[in-house]
This record gives sequence, C-alpha cells and structure tokens, in this order.
Amino acid sequence: MPVLIPDCKKAALCVALAILLQACAGPWQNAPARLSTPRWSAAAPQGWMQLVMSDYQMYSRDGSYLHYILIQERPAEKSFRFTRKKMETGMLPHEVAETVLDDLRSDPRIRNFQVLANAPADVGGVMGFRLEFTYLDPHGLDTQSVYYGALHAGYLFNLRYTAARRHYFEKYLAEFEKVRGSLRLHRSYDNIRT
Repeated sequence: MPVLIPDCKKAALCVALAILLQACAGPWQNAPARLSTPRWSAAAPQGWMQLVMSDYQMYSRDGSYLHYILIQERPAEKSFRFTRKKMETGMLPHEVAETVLDDLRSDPRIRNFQVLANAPADVGGVMGFRLEFTYLDPHGLDTQSVYYGALHAGYLFNLRYTAARRHYFEKYLAEFEKVRGSLRLHRSYDNIRT
C-alpha cells in the first residue's frame, strides 16, 4: 500500500492563497438580518454590507464614500477631537447636541458646514437629539448627514446617515429611518461599562 505524503509546497501555496484572498476581501461582510451588541439592537438595512470595528459599526450598499450608516458608542468622558467642550453625565440633550455641533464646526476637514435641523428626538427609547447638516468633505463632495444622539449611562450613543447629497441622500434616507425606528437601547446598557 503506497504511503501518501502531502506535497508541502502545494500546501504552503494553498495557505498563502487563502490568506491573500481573505485580505483582498477585506473586513466588509453581508449585514445580518438583526444588528446587536450587549447594549443595543436594531434591524439591519437589507442587502447592505457591514464593517465592524472596535468602536463603531458601518453599513453601506454602494460604497462608504457615497453613503453609509454609522453606529457608535463612546464614553461620555472621552474628549472630542476638535472641540474643547466636554460632555458630562447629566447633560441635557440640547447641551450634548451643541457639543457635537461644535466639534463638527471645528473640524478643519469640513467646509461650508450648515445646520439644517437641531431638535429633540427619541433614540432607542432614550430622550436625545436629531441633527441634520450639510458640508463639503475634504474632496469637495457635497454631503448631507442626519445624526441621532443620546447621552445614556455614561456613553454617547450615536446613529448617523451620511451620503452624497446628489442622488444618494434621498435614495437611502428611508432605509436609515427604518433602522433608527427599530433601534432599542437595552436595559442592561446601564450596567455595562467597557
């Protein structure tokens, strides 16, 4: 009976090819039907791709440069990148919204920043705020965003939709609002600190 000895070179080539194909595919994957973490859950936009990072999740259908939905949780005490304003536990939603807006206005990569709306809003069952604004990105793309945020249990939770104003913003706005409408911050959110 012949002894089968695996071809080591062939095996090494197959492993290298598998690693290369995985790297080329990148971390984007098909979004599941339901999005969830220990602190929140929401319905996923159907047919979109998902990118999960340590501090945010991003979703897009046609490419994140054209449009995306971003879900992020950040500790309230974490400093913003461009504003000197600080968030504190117990701030009112409009005070948190002004801090977020100040950070956006101070961002040197954003030009022609204009606020279209700043109003109270329900964010996953928590009182928060809804911002809508336009700006030119660093490449000159005319962009529009809707940003829902709420300070809850020591975190700023935010859900936002950003898209090229021409063609893409209106195209997927209703899908974003479905995700926002299905969003629930879990009761356990209060007890989890990471």
